Amino acid sequence: MKLGILVVYLFDAETEPLLDVHLSRIEQYTKVPYVIYASATRLAPEFRARLALHPRIRICDIPYTDLRDSEEHSYYLDHLARIAVEDGVTHAVTLHLDSFPIRQGWVEELAGRLSEQCVLATIDFVSTACLFFHRDFYCAYQPHFRVTEEEGKSTRYHEFLNKHTPHRHSGTSYAYCAYQHELSWNYLQLTPAYSTDQIGDIFDGMIFHLRHATWIGAQIPKQIDPSQNRRVRMIAAASRAYRGIVPVNVRKEIRWHFARVLRRFVDKPLQMQHAQRVRQFLQNPEAYVTLMERHVARELLAQPGRLSNQVASEK
Repeated sequence: MKLGILVVYLFDAETEPLLDVHLSRIEQYTKVPYVIYASATRLAPEFRARLALHPRIRICDIPYTDLRDSEEHSYYLDHLARIAVEDGVTHAVTLHLDSFPIRQGWVEELAGRLSEQCVLATIDFVSTACLFFHRDFYCAYQPHFRVTEEEGKSTRYHEFLNKHTPHRHSGTSYAYCAYQHELSWNYLQLTPAYSTDQIGDIFDGMIFHLRHATWIGAQIPKQIDPSQNRRVRMIAAASRAYRGIVPVNVRKEIRWHFARVLRRFVDKPLQMQHAQRVRQFLQNPEAYVTLMERHVARELLAQPGRLSNQVASEK
């Protein structure tokens, strides 16, 4: 096995502390041979220089694009996937700066979930925070991360959205490619929280995702009105309980039908709270990650074989 880890790096001085914990956990928990294929096109020179010094990172020269947000991310990932496959990787996985493994065996377990029928393993709603696939899938179907304008208008694509309600961002098109060819994918499930104030999410006890770390400085003010904190805490508690009780597919249906209301009254307050917690996390990321690793170890000892294996399919 040779693993290609595909990462689009874009961070600043505030989020730079994530880089050390991201790279250290990949190194600590990845025992198969691997290369990190990195896009650093818009990274500041001093941060690009840091990546260049890492022995496992290959910075890939990718032409600049004026695309932004998920379209930009998809553009760079398309190039990284092609380069990694041409380089001979057997498996590839996309990660973000704020997503990384937190226990041994994650690569082997995700590889074991794949088959001729099940061609992807990813976290809920399909996300490039962890999207794992085999080179055979890539070579056979030539998937791309960005949904084309023509695909976005097609009846088949809207049928896919109605059935699976993924978040429409980078990675959606990989699931759509599988759907088009009547293939399936595996969802990593949310691991029970280790505390009511947990920062970020853990999936199947193996992948941590902080979420949205790269845009907190630009979109969320550093000072938030204290009078909002109690209401936001209540919304956050209700949201976490809801996610723990309501199955993924039901949550997707609810999100699909009530997206506008949820964005205004749930998503926006939670974004403010999340930004506060991300900043708290960045003050000492090593301590938080160590706490999560201990939690996962206890969960696995207490409930061996608990990890789920949910598959999304067209049937």
